[in-house]
Amino acid sequence: MSPARQTGRSRPRRRRLPREQRRQAILVAARKLLLARGYGELTMERVARAAGVSKALVYDHFAHRR
Repeated sequence: MSPARQTGRSRPRRRRLPREQRRQAILVAARKLLLARGYGELTMERVARAAGVSKALVYDHFAHRR
């Protein structure tokens, strides 16, 4: 049985990045989305998906858009 199956997870757990690296990944993803789609299309959910993190984690780093 695979390690993912033994823990009941459908996919293996990714190693957690240090806080500053996570923050930078979110900023890079947001910048790419902003350039591609514009400010009106920039949502926390899209940023989270592009950065590969949860929306809650984006809010943890950035409580609001400025």
